[in-house]
Amino acid sequence: MRPRLVAAFVLPAVLWLQTGPAAAQFCDNLEGQDVKVSGTIDRMVEAAGVIFFRDRKTSCQFGMVTHRNDKGCKVGAQVEVSGKLIKNKFLPDTYDIDRGSRPASETLACK
Repeated sequence: MRPRLVAAFVLPAVLWLQTGPAAAQFCDNLEGQDVKVSGTIDRMVEAAGVIFFRDRKTSCQFGMVTHRNDKGCKVGAQVEVSGKLIKNKFLPDTYDIDRGSRPASETLACK
């Protein structure tokens, strides 16, 4: 009974981890393109104003700095961001969105 229970937890975790490199390669192909991504904020570093989420469609992992005008962003909130997809300079296999000089209300929404 225990091996089945362990397999029930381990197998999904292994399958989830295997999607990382494939998703990263797909996301690399989107670099520099205008995209619109959305997901649920799973982590946040409030002191630095950084939110982390995984895009629902592409499974790309994002770690991005919020602007001081961005409102409502907290762990568990739904986020939608638009701009140019770029590689995160500090975290491997993580991406960021360059929102340029557009107003925060036009490029990021947290609900």
